[in-house]
Amino acid sequence: MILKPGKSVNSPNSYKPISLLSFFSKVFEKLIFKCLLSFINTNLPDNQFGFCNNHFTIHQIHRIVDKISYSFKKKLICTDDFLDVA
Repeated sequence: MILKPGKSVNSPNSYKPISLLSFFSKVFEKLIFKCLLSFINTNLPDNQFGFCNNHFTIHQIHRIVDKISYSFKKKLICTDDFLDVA
């Protein structure tokens, strides 16, 4: 940990964290990241919009509004679940 200039020594927010990885750790990290990305992009359903390339919130909103409109026109029951994980 390195103290930020002009900050108090007693506050934990006054320090910069330092993480030094070896060359092999960096290469391993990049390989795992690429594997995770390929897994996520191939195994997630089309309805999954979080953490996916070319899937934006506005597309999901349009999809939901279309489903609700269709349900109203056909006089069907329309239910939905929303989950926001931070």
